[in-house]
Amino acid sequence: MLQFAALLEKWNKSFNLVSRQDIQRLGERHLLDSLSGAQWVWGNHVMDLGSGAGLPGVPLAVALPQTQFLLCDRSQRRVRFLRQVIQALGLDNAAVWLGDYGQQYPPNAHFDTVVARGVATVEELWAMVQPQLAADGRLLVYERTRVEPVEGAHEESHENKRAKPFKLEQVAVSRHVAAIPGIERTHTLVCVEHAR
Repeated sequence: MLQFAALLEKWNKSFNLVSRQDIQRLGERHLLDSLSGAQWVWGNHVMDLGSGAGLPGVPLAVALPQTQFLLCDRSQRRVRFLRQVIQALGLDNAAVWLGDYGQQYPPNAHFDTVVARGVATVEELWAMVQPQLAADGRLLVYERTRVEPVEGAHEESHENKRAKPFKLEQVAVSRHVAAIPGIERTHTLVCVEHAR
């Protein structure tokens, strides 16, 4: 993890992979947050949709070495960074795919879990991943929770966000609260599966 953090800091100067203000809090804001979903990753084949800087895919691949990860992104420079990370860390259980997932799909792949962090709404993601999600697969979405209030901005309470009904039919939705050391507010992970 420290090696990955060092690579992120180095490449961020040229590639702007994460917000510059986040460099000082990479551990809690990105690495620990990414790891908070590990216990809800199911199966042997996982896709990180819109991986960007490798979050949450790289920390999860480090934590779950027996699970195969495909890191997907449509930016060539981010994919270049991800390939460098995989080589530098010796991650035998991770690969990278370059493409626009909304218009094309990784060939011959079905995933047990699809993870996404900061990509789209849960509803949009669920519709997007259907073609390549295994019949008993799941979507795990890292829901954003504002860490510091923005002056003058109206912020909906965490409880109100959790109370919103999920609009899709024939799905089972569970929400899991994760307390991240160093971050004042809890984060929520949303797990969506076909209703049984």
